[in-house]
Amino acid sequence: MTITTKHDWKTTDKPKNYVQLSFEYVLDNEEFELVKNGLKPVEMEDKWFIYFEDDWLYIHRSWTGYLIYWLKFDDNNSVIESYVSRQAEEYNNDDLEYDKELCQFLIEAFLLNRSTKFPIRQGDSDSYPRGIYQHHIAGTGATERIVNSEEDESKPRMHGCTAAALVYIIFVIAITILGLLVRIVWLGF
Repeated sequence: MTITTKHDWKTTDKPKNYVQLSFEYVLDNEEFELVKNGLKPVEMEDKWFIYFEDDWLYIHRSWTGYLIYWLKFDDNNSVIESYVSRQAEEYNNDDLEYDKELCQFLIEAFLLNRSTKFPIRQGDSDSYPRGIYQHHIAGTGATERIVNSEEDESKPRMHGCTAAALVYIIFVIAITILGLLVRIVWLGF
């Protein structure tokens, strides 16, 4: 497997505003080797660029190159320092618990290739059709779970691909109807 490096993608430096994440995570030796390989985006749906350098794991948004999370590992494969951006124009979350959950999801889903549920904030679960927020943040179709919620996870949820297809179908229907109306009004038939 090819190891991803900082030079594989256009990235920004650490933001001026950031806070300590206090993210606790331990990897075994095999997992640590997978994490050190990083992640290089291949297509538009790949929303993250991740690389490991000098004991630090850097997690950037792929479209903008903004650095969102950076984690330092010790010799025992444990995170000993962790930070998250609070640069408002680059990253608009201020919920540390959610950041810990999302950071863990990114490591487990993308670097360790585990089947893991996507964390979604309570307010976001009410504001977006299921799957849309996840696709926006992660570009995946993983099962979602609401952070700090007692919601029944057995309820069916719309995944990112299904939601995106539904939005596309609605868009096509709307454009078709608009085209017909324009034709009727302007051309008289």
